Amino acid sequence: MRNRWVVAAALAAATLLTATGCSSSFFEPMVDPVGSWTMTTADWDGTLDLRSDHTFTAAGVPQSVACTHDLPASNPDECQGSYPVGFSGTWKLVENNPIQIFFFDGDTLVMSGVRSGKTLGFWVGDRERPDPTYEYTHDASPS
Repeated sequence: MRNRWVVAAALAAATLLTATGCSSSFFEPMVDPVGSWTMTTADWDGTLDLRSDHTFTAAGVPQSVACTHDLPASNPDECQGSYPVGFSGTWKLVENNPIQIFFFDGDTLVMSGVRSGKTLGFWVGDRERPDPTYEYTHDASPS
């Protein structure tokens, strides 16, 4: 009788883990941040190229993610919309939190992303949502 309960509990746990998506990219091995990242959640070709010298180039980044650059709005405090912007600067992994990457233009923090497996996500608005507003996928090393 005890074996039935053990088997039933193990099957229930396996079913629960599968149903809740625990096989997602969260459990994939973390890729090296150096390389090219391509946006997968927007209607344009957004890219981030992170180099080993901790510099980067960004193209097609949504204005709401990096709102300190090229605001078309009359009020510079407005960080809304998906107007694509491009810029470059430096990047670094956050100390004691290697899944988060900070992107700087000079001394100004422009945006931050969260790595999970082969993806890099950016949240706009509510950071408590489980899925990022914009997501990039790691491609390869930049040329």
